Amino acid sequence: YLSILAVSWFWLLGSIVLSVLPPLCRSVLGGSESVLTFFLALFSLGVGFGSLLCERLSFGTLELGLVPVGSIGMSLFSLDVGLLSLPTAGTIPALLSAPHGLRLAVDLFLFSISAGLFTVPLYTLIQLRSDDRERSRIIAANNVLNALFMVAGALGLIGLYAIGVKPQRVFVVLAAANALVAVYVYTVLPEFLFRFVAWILFPLGAAVGLLLLAVALDAVFRAPQVAVLAIGLPNLPFHLRLDTLSAFFLAL
Repeated sequence: YLSILAVSWFWLLGSIVLSVLPPLCRSVLGGSESVLTFFLALFSLGVGFGSLLCERLSFGTLELGLVPVGSIGMSLFSLDVGLLSLPTAGTIPALLSAPHGLRLAVDLFLFSISAGLFTVPLYTLIQLRSDDRERSRIIAANNVLNALFMVAGALGLIGLYAIGVKPQRVFVVLAAANALVAVYVYTVLPEFLFRFVAWILFPLGAAVGLLLLAVALDAVFRAPQVAVLAIGLPNLPFHLRLDTLSAFFLAL
């Protein structure tokens, strides 16, 4: 159920971003329809690229550790969009050559990539952990909740405009709201956070292991060395001898 809510949250964020882009292009950037089309294409391509990247990073399995990566990316890049000094750019070349124009495009692209990393594992989790006899009803319920969340997002955006929030500052609100939702989800379902920590620590542990192996192999082909460390009693210094046998255990 919480995975369905998380997927619906993605659709809420996506619907708000797509609704904010037209007034952002017109009133803030002073851009033409080509600039808006460029942003929409970036968003669509980014979600697709993030989905493909998720498949590569998970090695064809369900990797829940990518969900926190996606949520963190969405908050960071959304916040950066909301705090940028946006240029006035009527065309795509003017946008990309203006100060912070290219950064805005990159932020939107990376936001959509993060969205792909966020939602694909959740969709996989819903299908893998649902009973075969109830899977169709669960997916139907997911679609209904997605639609309800998009309606809620539209109403929330109307409320933000009513209290005077500018289109660019909507991204700041989205970043803060997404961070709060992420903290709640990872508190209720710590499996996402555990897999994220394991997914991050595994390459770090592998790098440390390779470093120790390199030191051990170096010690095997060298003469035994003795190092005097600056610890211990004044008249009884601590000696460290690294020979072939100690290198063997270091490699293990």
